[in-house]
Amino acid sequence: VEAIRCNPHSSDAYSLLAFALEAGETVQLHDGRVVDSKQLFVEAIRYCSRDSRSYNILGNLLAADETVELCDGRVLDKRQLYVEAIRNDTYDGDAYITLGV
Repeated sequence: VEAIRCNPHSSDAYSLLAFALEAGETVQLHDGRVVDSKQLFVEAIRYCSRDSRSYNILGNLLAADETVELCDGRVLDKRQLYVEAIRNDTYDGDAYITLGV
């Protein structure tokens, strides 16, 4: 949380905080928002929209019938997040594997 307060545009700060949370856990950011790991990855994508890892992990966090709205207004499901991960890094083997499952 302190890293985000110091550099609120750091994609890594948001994704690292998301990794630190347990399933279902939330955290309050310095601006008062209470967010979970999915919302933290949405923020990570906001500040680094080419980070395939964040798209892939966010896809892993979604339920089969769930969607997520990104900061640019797009609403994506698991499959679309994996495709976006591949679009941003054609060598992201994890995204290909999870897309195929």
